[in-house]
Order: sequence, then C-alpha cells, then structure tokens
Amino acid sequence: MKLIRFAKVFVLSAVLLGVALWRWPAVNARLSGPPLSNTGAPVRGTFPAETNCTSCHNGGLNSDDGTVAVAVTPAFYSPNQEVQITISAEQLERHKFGFQGTALDELGRPAGQWIVTDRERTQVVTETAGAWAGRSYIQHTFQGAEPTGLSITTWALRWKAPLANVCRITFYFAVNAGNNDGRDVGDSIYTRTVTLAPAATLPAVVAVSSASYFLSAPLAPDSMASLFGVNMTNVTAAGASVPLPTTLAEAQVRIRDAAGVERDAPLFFVSPGQINFLVPPKTGLGNATINLRLQNSTIATGTVAIARTAPGLFAANADGSGVAAALLLRFKPNGAQIYEPLARYNEMTRKFEALPIDLGPAEDQLFLTLFGTGFKAALVSTCTIGGQNAEVIYAGPQGLTGLDQANVRLAHSFAGRGNLNVVLRVDNQNANPVTINVK
Repeated sequence: MKLIRFAKVFVLSAVLLGVALWRWPAVNARLSGPPLSNTGAPVRGTFPAETNCTSCHNGGLNSDDGTVAVAVTPAFYSPNQEVQITISAEQLERHKFGFQGTALDELGRPAGQWIVTDRERTQVVTETAGAWAGRSYIQHTFQGAEPTGLSITTWALRWKAPLANVCRITFYFAVNAGNNDGRDVGDSIYTRTVTLAPAATLPAVVAVSSASYFLSAPLAPDSMASLFGVNMTNVTAAGASVPLPTTLAEAQVRIRDAAGVERDAPLFFVSPGQINFLVPPKTGLGNATINLRLQNSTIATGTVAIARTAPGLFAANADGSGVAAALLLRFKPNGAQIYEPLARYNEMTRKFEALPIDLGPAEDQLFLTLFGTGFKAALVSTCTIGGQNAEVIYAGPQGLTGLDQANVRLAHSFAGRGNLNVVLRVDNQNANPVTINVK
C-alpha cells in the first residue's frame, strides 16, 4: 500500500513537474535564448531584413516606457582589437529580460568574432541554414534572462574585430523586457544599432553652438547646433516642415550619448560645408559621438560634450560676435508696447551694424529681447551691459524649435555710452558677448 501511495505521489509529482517544464518556454524573455535572426537588421547586400522580437512578442516596439542603452568602448576599431559592449535595460514591473545581437559589415556579412566572457548569462550561436546562414549571434542564456536588479538588467559583452579593416561595422541588438506572465503578450521590445568605423579613416567634423560658435564648448539638449566639415552633402537644402526632418538631402546627423543611446537629430539646414541641427532633447549628459551619415553610410565623425545648459546668443551677422540679433521692447506710460530693431544692414560693407538706441523719456520702460539657444533649462541667469549689472526678467524657451529668449531691463543710466557689450551668464557659464549701441 505504501508503495502504491509512493508511486501515485511520484507520478503526480512528475506530471506537475512536466507541466512546469512545459510552461518555461512561454516565459516572456525566452529562457533558452530567442530564435535566431531576430535582431531587426535591415536589408544588406544579398541578405534580407531580419525580423525583431515583435514577431513572437506582442507589446510594442521602442516605446518610451523603458530605457535601453548600448555602450561601446572604444568608438573605433583597429584590426584584431577587442571591443567592450555593455547593454543595459530598465523598465518598471519587468521580471525577465532577453536580448540578441549580431555584428555585420556593410554587405550584411558577419564581421569579427563574439567572445563569451560570462557563460552563465550569454551564449554565441551561429545560423547554419536559411537566408542568414553564417551569421553569428550573441544572446542571453537561461540564467541571463534573470534581472540583475529590480526591473533592471545588464549584459557585458566582448567582440573581437576582424584581422583587417572591413570599413564600417554595425551592431544590431534587439532587447525584450518581459512581464513574465507566461504569455507572449504585453512585452516591450527595443532595437538598437551602433556603428564602428576603422580607426583614423573617417574625416572629422566639428560641432558648435549655432549662436556662439565657441570651439570646444559643450552643447545642451534641445539646442541649435552647427556641424562644420568638407563635402558633407552633395546639395544645399533647408528643412521646410514641422516637425523638422531627420533626413535632408540624404544626410543624417546621428548622436550617440554617454549612455550609448543613438538618436537622429532634426535638421534645419544642410550644405557641403555646414549643417545646422537640433540636439535631440533627450540626449544624455556627458561625452557624445556625432556621426554624419550620407545615403545611410557614416562619412564623418566628431565628439562633443553635452551639458544641461550651454548658453549662446545670436549675433546679427551670424558669426557669434558683434551686433546682437535682438529687439528693444518699449513700454509707454499709456500701456503701448513698441518693438524696435537694434541693427540695420549696410549695403556697402554687406554687414549688419548697430542701430543706436534712443532711450526716450524717463517714463518709458525698456527691455532688451535677446535671442539665443542652449539655456532653456537655466536655473540662475544674470547679465551685464557695459560691465554694469542688468536685471534679467526672463531666460528660457522662446517657443520656436531650439530657440531661447532672454528679456533684460535696459536702464536709462546707459544713455550716451555708445557701444556696449552684453554678456548673459547662465548657471555660471558666460554666453558669447554681443553688442548694442546707446546714444
């Protein structure tokens, strides 16, 4: 009787265990690793586009619900060099995470070699048949689907470059943030790409504030910036739509921030020597890489620091100095408000020059309306005019894309002082000085 009871218990346990084991593959981040060829890599050469994890998981692609970043060090590769890659993913109430990645050259062929450094959390699998035969994939293991913290995970990867330069190499990653409800619905899928170029092969470009033109100065998120280089595009074109396009005349500016997140910058204007763009508002602080792409290939690169504020004031001659690109706002005692220009164009010199300000009656209240960029997130703003403190009434967003505005009181005590430097200081950073003239 005891043997029969034991047998029944054994059989029941086996059945329950079998049910549990049968359910494991349905956990949202596939615990044994995802099916191959699901990185979202596009059509390259003779290779068709890969699907991404949304082919099995229904829950949205690249939503704002979570954060996924890919950090690659260094930003360029040399033959046979090892590259460190860290993937981090975070989303509230997510209990399993998975990923898959591949490295491809410009023809879609596998490039370099994946090196497994954490066998408990990552594995390398090669596609042996079908349209993507020969491609090598690195992905999570059973243990690698477990979060490394509360609703967060990281994977540390290593990749070894080919023995010879093969031009640009792009890493394609798909990441799954699973809710672990036993079904393939309600999961969030994120795709990320990072492109590496051979060291010292790409021409450099320089990014500066479109207002100050300060070299080696940081840029701020949601600010207007300019890229300078040679043969950056084949034509000249301006962005005519709102929101601004991220591709203009087949050119793109792609910014990879310190967290490894890449974003396409909205474009105001492109030309062979200069490109004006908007620093994407969500760009993370720290050192960033700027890649200029033409016809979907990276043709030039540069680096820039991203800071919370990086104040710059526009000058009338668009060179970062001289006459301010500004207006004078005059409040009359009867409540009338009058805007007056501060610059006029000289046909002989083909430049703008200061238009002297008539301060008028003492009852008039006067304010400089300065236009700039990089200070919409200002915490503390001060200003001097001709070395004398002036009250800043407002410093922040103007309303147009990337444009900021500062309103500064102009006292009647400045009468007769002629040309005066206007220096706006935001969060302990000076903007470029611009000038006004007071008669």
